[in-house]
Amino acid sequence: MPNLDDIMRAGTVFDWISPVLAIANNIRKGPSVTFLISTACGWTGREIANYLHQNGVETWGHMIINDTFTISVRESQAQWAQYLLAAAGLPME
Repeated sequence: MPNLDDIMRAGTVFDWISPVLAIANNIRKGPSVTFLISTACGWTGREIANYLHQNGVETWGHMIINDTFTISVRESQAQWAQYLLAAAGLPME
């Protein structure tokens, strides 16, 4: 049975709205950093975003591209986000 990530991945084939919204948010929120995390990391994209939010990091641009989660954060929060992701054992590309 497919999980939610499989369903979302299938839906991204025709998705042009998410990239446009991500670009708009990048412009609106100022300088940003996008983290790339393999979908094989053992976490869902929602779990990663929630983990960062729980630790005070604002995120946007959540997409799956070529078996990779993309999550954008403000440049001013990038070091903290990178620390959190590394501490959780999430491999970043």
